[in-house]
Amino acid sequence: LGAEAAPDASAARVEARWRWRGLTPLITGIRVVEPHLRVRLDNSGRVSAGALERIRGRPTGQRPTTPRFALELIDGEALIEAPFGALTAQFHGAGELGRDFAAEATLAPADLQSGDYALRQGAGALALTAREDGFEATLALGAGALSWNGLIVNGAALNAEAQAPLDLSRFILVADWRAREAANPALAASGLTGAVSFETALRE
Repeated sequence: LGAEAAPDASAARVEARWRWRGLTPLITGIRVVEPHLRVRLDNSGRVSAGALERIRGRPTGQRPTTPRFALELIDGEALIEAPFGALTAQFHGAGELGRDFAAEATLAPADLQSGDYALRQGAGALALTAREDGFEATLALGAGALSWNGLIVNGAALNAEAQAPLDLSRFILVADWRAREAANPALAASGLTGAVSFETALRE
């Protein structure tokens, strides 16, 4: 998907299994070998997934639900293009959605710089499960130092947890962050902390 020279998504191989319900095929399993994703983060903080954002199903007027099938992701890699350079993350996952699916992604340690943007000792991890009681995701990001167009932050960390039932009727997010020091040409601060939480419900 996307430009042939630099696709937004690709895979070495995709295998699908299905069974028939009358004349209708039903997917029972998908296996993706060496999936590669490309994500872009611009200097305003906006995240873009390129061609992946244009994949949509036909509007039905109903709330989407979680399909039930086995999903296996083998030796995945994500490339995150940011103003300070390109980050890479390895990911994998296996299990049946809605029963025992679990996936993990790990951001490779990074020291990058480009112009007024720099990242030192960057690291991160994401864990996702989709079991009978719903989706749950945890995210942890950290940086020894971050320079972003005049803003300098030292000792930064972000932790977030998200939950949703399989019918996607509501979404809960809890996050907290901290920074040892932060400064720009107009101000300086130390010992910064913050937290946010919210819950939203979707109508039928």
